[in-house]
Order: sequence, then structure tokens, then C-alpha cells
Amino acid sequence: MQSAGGNSLGLLVVRVVPGGPAAQAQIRNGDFIVSINNIPVHRVQDLLPIIQRIGVGKVVRVGLLRGNFPLTVRLRLGEIPRISRSG
Repeated sequence: MQSAGGNSLGLLVVRVVPGGPAAQAQIRNGDFIVSINNIPVHRVQDLLPIIQRIGVGKVVRVGLLRGNFPLTVRLRLGEIPRISRSG
């Protein structure tokens, strides 16, 4: 995800992992995430505390903009993969 700026519509989805929670919820590259459980999100910093508070395995309502069309999908929260920095 990428913030589209401080006055943005929301978070731009730049990559959906095949088979992951977003893909299962039919979120697509190019969608804008505008809310989680009706709480507006504009930056990643808005999103992370909401997800942490709700918890892994819970189902949330994700408000999206796809083109000019608003829609809501249900998504089961998964764990955020940890990046290993070996070497």
C-alpha cells in the first residue's frame, strides 16, 4: 500500500499477494482503501493501529474506491509477514 498524500482519498493498493487476505476479499491493484470498519484511513499510520486493535483472524469491513465506484468488502485479517534481513 502507498499513501497518496495527506489530502488523499485513501491508501493506494499497489500489490495484492495472490491467495492472501486482500486477494480473497477481491481487493485489486489500483483500489484505494478509504476506511476500515467505517473509520477513515488516509495514511499507513492511520491503518496499522486499527488493525492491531482489532486483531488477527477478525473480519473487518474495508471501504474501497475502485475507479469512481465506492464499495465495501469483508476481509479476514492475517498476520503481516516479517522481513528477514540476513547477511
